[in-house]
Amino acid sequence: MGRTWVIGTLVAEVVLGAGCGGSASSKGPPLTGAVSVAIGAAHACAVMDDGTARCWGLDVFGQVGDGGKDYIVPRPSAVMGLTGVRSIAVGHDYTCALGADGAISCWGLNLSGEIGNGCALCGASGTAAQQEEVLMPLAVTGLGGPAAALIASTDYADDIGYSCAVLQAGGVQCWGANALGLVDRSDVIGIPPTAVPGVTSAVAVTAAESSACALLADGTVACWGLGPLGQPGKSAEADSATAVPVPGVSGAVGVATGDFHACAVLADGTVDCWGGNTSGSLGNGTMTDSPTPGPVSDLSGAVAIGAAGFQTCALLADGTVRCWGNDTAKLTPVPVPGLSGAISISVGNESACARVAGGEIECWGDNSTGQLGNGDVPAPGASSPPVTTPRPVIAGD
Repeated sequence: MGRTWVIGTLVAEVVLGAGCGGSASSKGPPLTGAVSVAIGAAHACAVMDDGTARCWGLDVFGQVGDGGKDYIVPRPSAVMGLTGVRSIAVGHDYTCALGADGAISCWGLNLSGEIGNGCALCGASGTAAQQEEVLMPLAVTGLGGPAAALIASTDYADDIGYSCAVLQAGGVQCWGANALGLVDRSDVIGIPPTAVPGVTSAVAVTAAESSACALLADGTVACWGLGPLGQPGKSAEADSATAVPVPGVSGAVGVATGDFHACAVLADGTVDCWGGNTSGSLGNGTMTDSPTPGPVSDLSGAVAIGAAGFQTCALLADGTVRCWGNDTAKLTPVPVPGLSGAISISVGNESACARVAGGEIECWGDNSTGQLGNGDVPAPGASSPPVTTPRPVIAGD
């Protein structure tokens, strides 16, 4: 069994073996050849087996990366000028990709320097409006070395976002909105790639609206940002720009963060969560917050995890997926109906996707901006009930 951990809202990847793919949609055959998928709040992207990337969903800021802007791109569209892609990260209104050479490029909304050129409205050619909305991949500058992993915050406040990269040397750098307090100035909106103090041996990173965590090489987890994630020695209101070890977590093989909660999947197949729990995000059957990590109820055989907003999902070794949170009816893990043979998962704020055998992708949840990639385009202002049973992403252009 081979494993590649790039954990969080980006993707949790683990090769499990053969499984069952989705059936063709009436709007077209399923997309095939995907090696990973990442879904955010309103759009999603897949890395293909030829090293290209395809994105779909909301595109009002050019976050799909096809060189233009549309309200919704309902099926996968090729990202222009992008080859040799290793992984992709979906932010709220922007997207970033990690290349095989360790370089990173980003595109979409750039109000807070999300594109990684040091600040908002600098480093991109054209008018101010064009600088705010970068329609094609633009290289991130100022990284301290080649990157090994990448994540973007799918949660947002005031339309701002940030990304973090694990460098091959083990450090972590973040850029975009100063939501994590890495620069101690309240007037700073966007920051260039900036090192996270206290992280030297990271293997993966995960990001939420205003907090982030790193999985370290020794199987421990360290977090920074807002205090509700339960950093030791901090009150619930305290912040920490320096990464602080999470007490009681060892043997971790993956970590994921959502709004004010975090979870770690352990080598024995169990999952521990901590932080806010008003929406059942901790999966322990209660709605009581806990700064101390505790086990998710009735869950075993987990091999990967993803989280965003108030929901968390775990990929099990048998190729099924169980999710909890975001609903008081899901205070403990609930199986995703009709899904089997899953190889990787990605979790967005109100939706999620799984890659299944054959390189197909199945998604479920909110589809109000076409982020499930099944070709459906809700009419503006019309209600769009959540898709409860996973449906295949269809082939695009």
